[in-house]
Amino acid sequence: MSDRAGDCEVLMRNLGIDPSKILKCCAHIILGVDYAIDKVFKNTEQKIGVHNLLEVTAGERIFTSPSSSIHTLGLIAIAKLLSPSHAQHSVSLYNDFKSWMANNGLKADGFRGFVANRFGRIAELAQEYLTWRGSIQAFFNAVVDINSNKLVLAVSTFIQNDWFTCCSEIYSKMGELMIFPMMEILGIDKRGDERNADRTWAGVKGFFDSKLVDLNELMVERKEHPRSGKDRLEGAVIEEVIDAVKNQLSKTDYFTRSEGETSGEMKYAPLTNLG
Repeated sequence: MSDRAGDCEVLMRNLGIDPSKILKCCAHIILGVDYAIDKVFKNTEQKIGVHNLLEVTAGERIFTSPSSSIHTLGLIAIAKLLSPSHAQHSVSLYNDFKSWMANNGLKADGFRGFVANRFGRIAELAQEYLTWRGSIQAFFNAVVDINSNKLVLAVSTFIQNDWFTCCSEIYSKMGELMIFPMMEILGIDKRGDERNADRTWAGVKGFFDSKLVDLNELMVERKEHPRSGKDRLEGAVIEEVIDAVKNQLSKTDYFTRSEGETSGEMKYAPLTNLG
């Protein structure tokens, strides 16, 4: 049974279900990592002050959210402005951006726009933004009227901001270290089209055991020997991610036991409901 709701765990315990029979929805682990990263960013923003980080005066209106960090809000705004799925909307600049790059002799090979997916969305958007950051900034400086509407004004603020870029770099790195490999081994979205010999219960258990060790080593290095504030922020993010993953895995009995104890178990059990 997939634990898709917060009260599901209590329900199954009250029903007397054997803990070894309870499985975890894989989406919870990935979304848990997303939440952990965003939580650290949000807490840091509250400590320093959003106006200070975005470098705007107290009288200027800025875009904020009570539940998301500046970074998440900014990436979603960029995705809406430069997404092919919104290209026909009057607010979209997707076609204008592609035309501007072509007219200025800039290579647009590989630019598919900011396309959201179900899982790993923010990490993929951060990666896409960093790839095209220079071109997007030049496009805004050259032809965009930043006061044309609130969405454009917000995006122009985000793409020029050091805090937003710093968060994007950390998020992109966490994507490479944890989110994308996790999507690969679990076969999520298009990654499921490719065969993977480790896409088994034992393989996933080994993946998490190894990844958590690697992340812990990097966290210790960042926290004990930081070279910058960015290193300290990255260390805090990794620490929160480790806690989130451990908490999610602890909900499934199979992941709480040693390799020797689980040897031979789940050998023929499907990893997902797709078989």
